[in-house]
Amino acid sequence: METFLFIVVIVAYVAIKRISEERLARTRILSDEECLLHLARLNGCSEFELYQKAAVFWTVTGPQVEEDFRAYLLGGNLPHYVRDFIRKNPLDRDQLQRLIYNSGGIFYASWKF
Repeated sequence: METFLFIVVIVAYVAIKRISEERLARTRILSDEECLLHLARLNGCSEFELYQKAAVFWTVTGPQVEEDFRAYLLGGNLPHYVRDFIRKNPLDRDQLQRLIYNSGGIFYASWKF
């Protein structure tokens, strides 16, 4: 009986935590750095490749892209052409929620509330 109660408490905790995280994700505003990360994951490429794509539209040279990416890695500084690229390629909120909050596992369809 105690084991069953313990399992029920754990399942309830996980379900409540998941529901509250999904509600929070709907209202949360992402930073440009987070958007860059998630754009890279959704497109199946690296953040550096997105830097290179963004640089094409602003005619930024290869060495400058590498220098800007190094500055991003060391200090989190995003150059203007990458911020522009992020704004012109908005994230789909539904895809983003699945990407962020399903990294620890997915509820089966029959478990949805």
